[in-house]
Amino acid sequence: MASSRRSLARITLPVSMLALFLVGCTSAAEPAPAEVPLVEESPQFSIEEVDFATLEWSLSHHGQMIPTDGLSFANGPAVIETVEYTIGVDEIVYGDADGDGDLDAIVPVSAVDVVGGGVDLGTAWYLWADVDGAAVQARVPAALSHCDIVVESVTAVAGGFEIHEFHLRSGEETYTECGAPGSDGRTRTVAISADGPNGELWPAQTAPFASFGGACPISVAFHGDPAVADHFAVPNADTAPLVGAQINTWPVEEWQIFRDGYPGWKLVGVNVDGNSGCAWTQL
Repeated sequence: MASSRRSLARITLPVSMLALFLVGCTSAAEPAPAEVPLVEESPQFSIEEVDFATLEWSLSHHGQMIPTDGLSFANGPAVIETVEYTIGVDEIVYGDADGDGDLDAIVPVSAVDVVGGGVDLGTAWYLWADVDGAAVQARVPAALSHCDIVVESVTAVAGGFEIHEFHLRSGEETYTECGAPGSDGRTRTVAISADGPNGELWPAQTAPFASFGGACPISVAFHGDPAVADHFAVPNADTAPLVGAQINTWPVEEWQIFRDGYPGWKLVGVNVDGNSGCAWTQL
């Protein structure tokens, strides 16, 4: 009997110690799981939702002058001298014009001379690119509709915006009413290039041939001559020159935006393999 008690004591002692050990383990509070802060994702930028009236603009007076910066439509028409400028909100066209997969825009801005009795001075079309989730303007107008040039339509196509327009040929201004289409019909595709001078965004024509993509002044000559120098789509000699089996050039009207805006360069009319446009050549 005594032997049995000793055996029980030997068994009971370890069990008691085990119970104390378990109580010690289970009595400690388990740490609460760390809270993960909720991160709200910023809404994805879409240029289609941009209110262009709230942005800062650069506008070319009459579409032919060096752009005036820092203009706004937030309180109504933007004003330069006696001319009021208004965004054609319902005519904005959207498409990918720089090849990054995001939509860009081409925005029409109409001009009216309020002192001259409300005379319509035409419409300039400006390119805006989606650059890292912000709308950035190309300062040089991509198209201009006024007395000598009529923009028939602007549509989104693969690679940019297609502009269908009519230019007066030399001499036609003497018998053609202001705003009536001339006989020089052109259809061109315009993209947004980052190769402009000083890194500016720039309108670049990609079809029917690579050339200057901005509004092209009308010719002041009755014929062209074979090109004897390189011509470029932008006033930037680091870019590729125009190529073609036959390139002819001629002088165009001197708009101040082109004559004085880019020293050392001259904008001229060009015909590349039967298609007309404009390009830049170094002086």
